[in-house]
Amino acid sequence: MTITTAEVLALCRLEATDTQAVADVNEVMAREQAVIEGRIASVFLADAALANLLRRGVAKWLASEVLAMRRREDGAASAFQGAGVMMGATPDHGAILRAEAEALLRPYLRPLPPPGRSGVIGAHFPS
Repeated sequence: MTITTAEVLALCRLEATDTQAVADVNEVMAREQAVIEGRIASVFLADAALANLLRRGVAKWLASEVLAMRRREDGAASAFQGAGVMMGATPDHGAILRAEAEALLRPYLRPLPPPGRSGVIGAHFPS
């Protein structure tokens, strides 16, 4: 599945001229894209009619991961209050993207093995 850095940057509302944003997107894509795609049942990945829908869902999931990572940076989510006015960070757009991605992809995801099971026959990882 081909997802571009530019597409994820746009979903994150980040500028392509921001070198740190580009690095963050590339890092998340390298680390997470195969994991997310691996959760999608292969029968759906092979269906050309679903390709754009699945691609969009994975792109939104990646964007949500980028925004979550950036939100964890020192001061990114801080707020202060004074004289009855509260000033804070922007709303968590990443959580909104994640919810949209999960809703979009949910019908196509393979079920996760139950806790305490690896999903591999003969392998068990105790809790």
